[in-house]
Amino acid sequence: MFTIIILVREWGITWVRERLKRYGTVMAANKGGKAKTLTQTFALILFNLNLAFLPGPLQVLAWILMWAALILTVLTGADYLRHAWRIRRDALKNAQA
Repeated sequence: MFTIIILVREWGITWVRERLKRYGTVMAANKGGKAKTLTQTFALILFNLNLAFLPGPLQVLAWILMWAALILTVLTGADYLRHAWRIRRDALKNAQA
């Protein structure tokens, strides 16, 4: 489930960024997106160390980081979509003026 949600967000935001280029706008990564990437990176490092063999506290930390990454994925994805919607709306208004 984590993987599907994260991949859909990543592919979706990539697609949105490409679509926004029509309006002459480049949407850069924001602080939330960078925090998401950092959290995902540390979670994946811990999971790839073979979670079952890690000491208990590191297993807990790995799951906390993974849940935090999932939450940040959803929140920053929604934020990007709101920002993209505003860019598109403003560009269409300017085109009509």
